[in-house]
Amino acid sequence: MATRMRPALLAALLLLTACADTGGRPIATSREEPGPPPPASSVRATNHNWSLVIVYVLLDGRSVRLGQVETGRTLTFTLPASVQTATEVELLADPFTSNLEYRTGPLLIEPGAQIELVVENDLALSHASLESI
Repeated sequence: MATRMRPALLAALLLLTACADTGGRPIATSREEPGPPPPASSVRATNHNWSLVIVYVLLDGRSVRLGQVETGRTLTFTLPASVQTATEVELLADPFTSNLEYRTGPLLIEPGAQIELVVENDLALSHASLESI
């Protein structure tokens, strides 16, 4: 008799679970809706050098050219998608008419980071700062 009651008891338990009140909350599913993409990180480069400066981002042993900044100008470059997920980058400023270059050293970034790069005529005085949003 006990073995005949097991299927009925199991069916009743499953029915009660299926009809359970969720308190007005949606039932959790294994697939969640994707949220908005994280904000893009960017570099704001100011050139105080007397030469045109080419700006690169260095990541995992490769360099990606962001663009060039003319003397006395400030431009903002959005980091490419291949760099957006990085947590550590380095910037390189390469004055066009010089054999010298400026490297920022490693910068720890998060999505939406704004990197301020200032390239001075004396490259040793150049600097970078990081602002996270």
